[in-house]
Amino acid sequence: TSWSNAASLSNARCFHTAILLQSGKVLVIGGEGSGSTALASCEIYDPVADTWSPEGNLNTARYCHNATLLYSGLVLVTGGKPDATNYLSSCEIWDPAANWSSATSTHAWKPDTSATLIPARAYHSSFLIPGEKPYILAIGGENSGGELNSIEQYDVGLGYRKIWQSTITNYPSMTTIADSMDIDGILFRGVSEADGGNHSHVVSNDHPIISLLRVGGGNWQDNGGGAILHMPHSTSWDASHTNVHPEISDFEGYYRLWTIVNGIPCKWYVTCLSVEEEKQSSTMKGQSIKVYPNPAIQGSGIKFQISGLKSSSKISIYNLSGQLVRSIATHNSQFTTYEITWDGRDSEGTKVRAGVYFYKMSSEKHENVGKFVILF
Repeated sequence: TSWSNAASLSNARCFHTAILLQSGKVLVIGGEGSGSTALASCEIYDPVADTWSPEGNLNTARYCHNATLLYSGLVLVTGGKPDATNYLSSCEIWDPAANWSSATSTHAWKPDTSATLIPARAYHSSFLIPGEKPYILAIGGENSGGELNSIEQYDVGLGYRKIWQSTITNYPSMTTIADSMDIDGILFRGVSEADGGNHSHVVSNDHPIISLLRVGGGNWQDNGGGAILHMPHSTSWDASHTNVHPEISDFEGYYRLWTIVNGIPCKWYVTCLSVEEEKQSSTMKGQSIKVYPNPAIQGSGIKFQISGLKSSSKISIYNLSGQLVRSIATHNSQFTTYEITWDGRDSEGTKVRAGVYFYKMSSEKHENVGKFVILF
């Protein structure tokens, strides 16, 4: 792994924010320029073309602010400093699909007067909290009175009713990159009271956004438990069915599946599916091993069903760092298929943490390797 040079920013800046947009481009917002001057300018980076282009200016120049990507693709900027001594309570919203200024082809920033911080703050953190009604937390920071321990909550403000939410009813437990993936559900076309006068009227041209949200550590934006993989639109879809596929090879792993229709997230699901480079086969010369449930949930235990092996073998379980977690010896058996259960504890008897694990089953002549995920 190594670093390589990319195109330089048009304006040198520090104390700025950078947001990965749903388009895959990066929006850089404000910051401090030469002479300790707050910047209102913004730029967008295209990683495919390796180019920067100017974006609409903030209404208020600021640095040491924070920015949060919303479900809808909008970006909310909160607080910050306009100079060395003052602090801002104002917030602004950027919309990639809107142009509030006819004088420019860039996307203008719109002040959000409903989201004024109390008190003003800079150097704070902000996070989008997922759920049926998502909201943002602004945490800590400082202002003219010193460090802050206060937390503020901002309603994202979609204003939807639960009956408007799409629901995923059926999906594959595993898929491979570039594989077709059939998903069934309800209200994939959304609803529109404006068109039909009631919530049951569907919108014929509103395609659902189908995304995968990585399972793991990290925060919502930073995607160890957050990297969001948006899948290409399908040419075959209706209100209850769509067909999509992952296409980026770097996103192998375990994900939660979710949809956004008319900017409204679907009802939350705790189950997840695995995305792999290619279908794994755990069969060698008539010997096979099946691991289930996969993913494993609290209290279920992990079962290894072994087929086609009459001699003794050993199952070794490793974490992502390659450390041995537990070894389980199987026994000589007169049966060609038998099952053993791992209780989810390491060799010291401590329950393991949630995450991805690898197993290796080895016998005198054969070896099988695979992976599974634990959610508890």
